[in-house]
Formats: sequence, structure tokens, C-alpha cells
Amino acid sequence: MEHNGNIIGRLVKNKSRDEDKADAGEISAMYLLSEYWDKGYGREMMDFSLSELKRMGHNEVILWVLEANSRARLFYEKCGFTFDGTLKEINIDNLHTHMRYVLNM
Repeated sequence: MEHNGNIIGRLVKNKSRDEDKADAGEISAMYLLSEYWDKGYGREMMDFSLSELKRMGHNEVILWVLEANSRARLFYEKCGFTFDGTLKEINIDNLHTHMRYVLNM
């Protein structure tokens, strides 16, 4: 994502890496500089990624989010994603719980 020629965000979309969701698309990274939050850029990035994943033939999209990141979880929920009950723990200096969110398009 760019604004006035400066990179303000990053988005990575691909085929799902989860075996039980092999036909789904995945948003594997979505980051936006905090000074651009609440200005519509995140929604623009999400709309773009969903459109592209749909164009690639995916009717379901997943993403993983840190359980502790309530701001991101709220954003994804506003975009129509729901927690599907799947958790995974990743140890990167500390143990972090990730939640899988799913959107059917």
C-alpha cells in the first residue's frame, strides 16, 4: 500500500497453507503503519486482497491473528471474518497463541 509515493503497508495473499483448508485462499500478512489506521487504508487493502483471492478461484479465505491483538481481531470481524475455533501456538522468544479466522465469499 502506498500513499504519496511512500510505502505505508504490506499485504501477502496466497493459497492456504493449512491442510484442512487446502482449497481456501489465505491472507498471510497484512500490516499498516499505525499513523494510517482508521483512515480507510486497511479496508482498501482487505477489499483488494479479497477481490484478488476471489479472482484466483477461492470462495473461502483464512487468516491467522494473534489472540492478544484485539484491535486486529475487531478489524477482521468488521470485514466479515469469524473465528473458526482453531488455535495454534508458536514459540518466538515467548509462546504466542494464534487464532484462525475464516470468511466465506
